[in-house]
Amino acid sequence: MPARLLPLLALAAASAAAPAWACRFSTGGSALNFGRLDPADGAEVRASVSFTVSDCTSRDLGQLQVAADEQVLGAGSVQRRLQRAGSPAIAYALSRSLGDIVGRSRTLVVQAAIPAGAYSRARAGAYQDSITLCLTP
Repeated sequence: MPARLLPLLALAAASAAAPAWACRFSTGGSALNFGRLDPADGAEVRASVSFTVSDCTSRDLGQLQVAADEQVLGAGSVQRRLQRAGSPAIAYALSRSLGDIVGRSRTLVVQAAIPAGAYSRARAGAYQDSITLCLTP
């Protein structure tokens, strides 16, 4: 009996590891670039990165869910911290917007906003952050 169970277990493991769907994913950049922050300025600062998801197999792009570093980006925003050596952390909000579905493609824009005054104690200089996205159509 154990000889018969082994092939079945191997098949179940292989099936579980194979993706149920696949998509093409292209990006307009690789980082959220906030540019040079100057604490004396204190104005709100925005950054964004756009992506295109296309040619998905067996899934509906209308149901696309997005998570950034394991935080689901839904209708609202999630709070993150931007850290630079020798400077206090800067809080910012991360959100997303989904474009229209055109053919078999959909555009996704990840937006970040540092509120006015949030970097008043930070060191002046260039700031950027990177995120890891997880897309679930």
